[in-house]
Amino acid sequence: MKIFYATLFLLLTFQFSFSSQNRKVLIIGIDGTRSDAFQQANTPHIDGLLATSTYSYDSWHTGITWSGPSWSTILTGVNWNKHGVTSNAFTGSNFNQYPPFPTLAKQIKPNLYCSIVAEWDPLVDNITNASWNHAVKVPDTGNWPTADSAVVELQNPDIDLLFAYFDKVDVTGHTSTFSPSNPL
Repeated sequence: MKIFYATLFLLLTFQFSFSSQNRKVLIIGIDGTRSDAFQQANTPHIDGLLATSTYSYDSWHTGITWSGPSWSTILTGVNWNKHGVTSNAFTGSNFNQYPPFPTLAKQIKPNLYCSIVAEWDPLVDNITNASWNHAVKVPDTGNWPTADSAVVELQNPDIDLLFAYFDKVDVTGHTSTFSPSNPL
């Protein structure tokens, strides 16, 4: 039996309580999270967001399952054979030809304010040409530093798009399995 570990990627679109405001985009990436495990987990805050969001628990991965190539695919919308990333070293990237989505979005709306909050520095350092207005590298310490930093970013009235990346599930899964029954 072939076992795949999946990356949970939620694209959440939301609108604040003021109907005159533009819609905002919150992308939550939880590296190493299998969708079956996520659906079994107690996630009341995310569940609350899902009620008014666009999301999917179904995905198909036909490429390389390392974090670098996978997140490059998610951020550019093209597979590794186009974006060029085949390892976590990000060598051979082709982000000038296949830019990340904030860059593409700003080609249409140049004044978009886009932020990334990430626990994995290579995601911020190596996905070049992403046009982030603000990039926050969060140390892999403490209880909820990424969530806390994401909340700070969401309080910015100018925010249009926020990508919050969590890697603790991936780190834990590599040391103790990615199974939904893993108590960690």
